[in-house]
Parts: sequence; structure tokens; C-alpha cells
Amino acid sequence: MRDNQIGAAKEAITQAISDPRAPAACWVLYADILIKEDKPNPARLAAERALAMDPGNHSATLIRAAAQEKLGQTDIADSTI
Repeated sequence: MRDNQIGAAKEAITQAISDPRAPAACWVLYADILIKEDKPNPARLAAERALAMDPGNHSATLIRAAAQEKLGQTDIADSTI
């Protein structure tokens, strides 16, 4: 993806999650964007929001673990997976 496509995707997903009825999948996509932007704490929070809606979401679990590792919480990340 080019930078303008990434920006458009982030803008679209940010708008989607502003709706309180946004599904867990939107929060997973947002968390994925944030982890790729090296924003681990917001990514962790977005992944946790997705997991609150869909506790078995594998992608959200992996993104949360990646965020925890980037935050230096490797022991928590290891137990998460």
C-alpha cells in the first residue's frame, strides 16, 4: 500500500470505530494499523476492545500480545498466547 492508501484506510477505520455499534473486526483492523505504526499502547487498547466484544478473536489476541511485547511485557504476552 502506498502512503495515501494507508492514510485513507486509517481514516475510514477511525470513522468506523467512532460508531458505538462498530463490530470487533473494525477494532482488530484499527489495532493492526496502530501496531504497524509502532503505537503499542493504543494498539493494545484497541485489541482489548475487540476481545471484549469477541473473546475468541485470534487476530486480536495476537495483536495484543505483539503490543505487550513492544511494551516490555513479554511475560504477559507469553501467557496471553
